[in-house]
Amino acid sequence: TFTTVKKLLGRAETTYVRRYDMCPDDHVVFWDSKNLPTPYRHAHRYNCPVCGKSRYVTDPKDGNVRPAKTLFFFPVAHYIRSLYARRDLVDYLLQEVGERPEGDISKSRGYKRKVTDNPHMNNDRRNLALVGTTDGVPYFKDQRRGCWPFVLRCANLPSALSQHMSNCHLHLVAPNEYWELDEDAGVLRRQIRAPKSLQPHMSLIVDDLLAAYHRGTHTHIDMSAICRHD
Repeated sequence: TFTTVKKLLGRAETTYVRRYDMCPDDHVVFWDSKNLPTPYRHAHRYNCPVCGKSRYVTDPKDGNVRPAKTLFFFPVAHYIRSLYARRDLVDYLLQEVGERPEGDISKSRGYKRKVTDNPHMNNDRRNLALVGTTDGVPYFKDQRRGCWPFVLRCANLPSALSQHMSNCHLHLVAPNEYWELDEDAGVLRRQIRAPKSLQPHMSLIVDDLLAAYHRGTHTHIDMSAICRHD
């Protein structure tokens, strides 16, 4: 039932999802980085340091305080673990999986520079190359309300597997709406607008990817799948 699904998602959210408040005008995420070369420190703020807008709004109806805007973040470590937990995928995840057809991303100059010729990446056959993308997606036919999903796929996999949604990772979801107080009417109104900037979102994503790149991610791998290639 729908209620059962909501309960399952509610329990999963505490493990796999992080919520971060944002400036309504998309200047900053109210969050502190851990891995960026230039520290990003905004978790302590109540107002945007760029435009001065408040992080929170108060609902006149009940006095409850809520974030003016929220994004949803799904750390990449869970995705990496899920890939290596799939016995049917492990063989394809290793870097020396054999010849790929022309047009495959592994044939590109970018892949060669960032993965094949990168000593940090090629020193372990289990390292993964990730490809990211994002775009605005409407929720309904009216094309108004919507979001910006940031999606990762694994370039180690053959294209057909890499592009299958069951093997992709939803890294971040940014809504194109925020709450604003209508002082004349005394109510909160939902304002709809595409993000003015994706820079804060990218800061969050890059920080997460740098952690995976430099520290790695602990996974439970079926070693028989790796040993059979030796």
